[in-house]
Amino acid sequence: MKIALAQINTIVGDLNGNTKKIIDQIELAKKQKIDLVVFPELAITGYPPKDLLLKKTFVLENQKRFEEIKNASSGIGVIVGLVTYRTEPRIPIDRYDVSMAAHFPGMVLNNTACLIDNQKVIGVHEKLWLPTYDVFDEKRYFEPGKEIR
Repeated sequence: MKIALAQINTIVGDLNGNTKKIIDQIELAKKQKIDLVVFPELAITGYPPKDLLLKKTFVLENQKRFEEIKNASSGIGVIVGLVTYRTEPRIPIDRYDVSMAAHFPGMVLNNTACLIDNQKVIGVHEKLWLPTYDVFDEKRYFEPGKEIR
């Protein structure tokens, strides 16, 4: 199995540009007969997207870009990071969660890695341990994952 690590230079908030870089690397990997190409955490949105996550349109647009990447994965495996969401009651556990609950009532955001194989999502992992030290404040925006699915 040939695996490529695509350490692309993403730009926070540049969904179009980041998606283009991802798709370009997928195409390059195909030409090099790579079986699996792996991208960084939150590659679609850029890391860390911070308060851009307070814009519902940004989160939804990130999902559309994921669909473009999924469609480009014909004949290859891809692991890519993105923001996912699900609807469920959100129970605020601290002052930051209260802020997010106001922006996304009934929505939970996750920092997610998806494994795509030949245009099909075959694995999803929501980040379990969210850092809150130094420049990291992921618990403000994301809910920790519960399990690998």
